[in-house]
Amino acid sequence: MTRKVSLKIKFNLFLVFLLLGASFILTTVFIDIHKKSFLSLLENEFQYQINELSTYLDFQDELRKERRKKINFDEDVYESFKKHTHTKKIDGNGQIIVFNKKGDLLIHSTDEGKNVSQEFYVNKILSSNIKENTFHFKDLKDFTNKYAIYKYHETYGIYLCLLVDWKVATAPVTKMRTVILVSFLIASLLIIIFFNLFFKSFHTSVISIYRTMKSFVNADYSNKIKLGNTKEFYEISTELDSFKNYLLQNINFAQNISNGKLDLSFQPINKNDLLGLSLIKVRDNMGSAKEEQERRKIEDEKQNWLNKGLANFSDLLRLHNSDLKKHSDIIVQNLVSYIGANQGAIFIANKDDVNATYLEMISAFAYNTLKYIQKNIPLGEGLVGTCAIEKRTIFLKEIPENYIEITSGLGYANPRCILIVPIKMEEEILGVVEIASFKVFEKHEIYFVEKIMESFASTLSSAKINAQTANLLKRFELQNEQMKNQEEEMRQNMEELNAIQEDAEALKIELTREIDLIANTILICEYFRMAR
Repeated sequence: MTRKVSLKIKFNLFLVFLLLGASFILTTVFIDIHKKSFLSLLENEFQYQINELSTYLDFQDELRKERRKKINFDEDVYESFKKHTHTKKIDGNGQIIVFNKKGDLLIHSTDEGKNVSQEFYVNKILSSNIKENTFHFKDLKDFTNKYAIYKYHETYGIYLCLLVDWKVATAPVTKMRTVILVSFLIASLLIIIFFNLFFKSFHTSVISIYRTMKSFVNADYSNKIKLGNTKEFYEISTELDSFKNYLLQNINFAQNISNGKLDLSFQPINKNDLLGLSLIKVRDNMGSAKEEQERRKIEDEKQNWLNKGLANFSDLLRLHNSDLKKHSDIIVQNLVSYIGANQGAIFIANKDDVNATYLEMISAFAYNTLKYIQKNIPLGEGLVGTCAIEKRTIFLKEIPENYIEITSGLGYANPRCILIVPIKMEEEILGVVEIASFKVFEKHEIYFVEKIMESFASTLSSAKINAQTANLLKRFELQNEQMKNQEEEMRQNMEELNAIQEDAEALKIELTREIDLIANTILICEYFRMAR
């Protein structure tokens, strides 16, 4: 019982101070707003009065111009203007004063004709050289705050000034402040009485809130929260239900995180929800760790795929490297299959023609079948020729229409990407490989093709050297055989020449003998003739 009375007293004291403070603040704010509005209207009214007097003088000046007569202010204008000012009603205990540049009062309720140039407000007006202005000042005679608004009339050289006692002018506002403050105090007392009547219900609801919060502390969320019948406690009940749901949501989210469910969305209450933000951070960190693990797994799979492919092709590159055509068929067939492409072709640089080097298609593979196509491409022509000239890899994702000429039995479909890699050995172009695929190649697949072509370039260079060596050996053997044939032919010719020479020698001996015989016969005949 003591706790209830103590709580009630404290609540009442708090409510009294709260209402008094609120009353004072609201009264002050309201009065300030009303005062500003009232003073603005009051100043506008004073400004209107001065402008109306100035307009009256302008009208007198117009009359003077119509009469073509110079009239000073101290003549006809003075009397008519003085009557006009005395008929003006000024709110706020105000009076209209007219004085010239010397400070002489031309129109005044009591001191007309007196020089007041030393008066504060007159001195300030005369020394400022401002034709029209408004200001507040304290009158040292009676220490009252006054308000002055003035305007200088050029035609007559006089100042029209309106002086108002500011306290009298703002008296309605001060009176209103007191009325409003008393009204707020009465309303505050009524509110205190009203709150005391409903304090019992309030106390019961507070105890219910305490028990509810205690159950939350003990992690008991099974009880349904019910607090009073008023709107405020209904809202508190709703907020506590929301808080319970929020705690259950956080618990559920934490359980999902612990079970590895990191793709569930979760929205914190606001930027100050440290629990929710911490859970999101834990989820994001676990998600980042999982993504990093998956990324490393993918990188490892790519590296394993790359290493396995390089190992397999290192064995393939040693097969049939003496037969360039068969070796190229094996390479392009396995390369297209391993990287999951659809078509591929190997072009070899043919330098047999001394006038022009061209790329000759030596092997083609498409849709799991070797193709036998004859095709020559000059250097610099098309993508393949450009690749050979520029000696760099070309990778295209936008394929021109009708670029691929090889089709399957199911029809024609333009590939999604083209990969063209040069086959070069120490900047010497030995050929080009062209691969087309319906899937877009990844970087590691392009790198794999480039590495295979580097190894294939070595094999191709060795094969070319072996082919050149074999051709030279074959030519040497052919020349050697030709030389042997020529040597045998020369030997036979020499034997025939020797035989002819021997026949000629025998014939010469026979002829010599016959000649000698004939000569002897002639000598014998000559002897017998002479002997007779």
